[in-house]
Amino acid sequence: MKYLKWVIALFIFLIWSCRAFEESIPEVSFEIYLIAYSGLNIDGERIGCGDSLISLPITTYKNGSIIETALRSLLSYQNKSDFNNIILKSDLKLQSIDIKNTHAKVNFDGKLSLSGPCDIPRVLAQLEKTILQFDSIKSVEFIVGDKPLNTHLSLKD
Repeated sequence: MKYLKWVIALFIFLIWSCRAFEESIPEVSFEIYLIAYSGLNIDGERIGCGDSLISLPITTYKNGSIIETALRSLLSYQNKSDFNNIILKSDLKLQSIDIKNTHAKVNFDGKLSLSGPCDIPRVLAQLEKTILQFDSIKSVEFIVGDKPLNTHLSLKD
C-alpha cells in the first residue's frame, strides 16, 4: 500500500508537469497552401495547369518563429481529401530563414522532386503564398542546397 501511494503521487506529478509544459508553448495560427487539381472545380487562386491554390488554416504549437512553424507545417502536411501537398514528393528540410527588412531568404537542404511540368507552378505557389501571407514579408527567395530554387525547377536530371 505504501508503494501504491508513491506511484499515485508520481503519476499525478507527471501529468501536472506535462500539462504545465504544454501550456508554456504558445500556439500560433496561420495558413498553408495546398493544390486542388484542375478537374475538381474548387474555387481558389488559379495557378498553372488549371489547378487552384487553396488555403488551409492551421493552429499548432510554435516551433521557432511563426514563419518557420508555417514552413515546417507545409513541409510535413500529409495529403487529405481533394487537396494535395506537392512538396511532400520532395525531401526538403528547412535550414534557416534570413529576414532583412521585408525580404526573406529561405534555405532548404534536401532534394526537390517534380513529377511533371505542372508541379513547377504548384511548388512555387505553395512556398510563396505560405511565406508571403505574413505582413512583414514582401519578397522571398528560396535556396535549395546552395542554388536558387529556380535552378531546381527543371524536369531534366
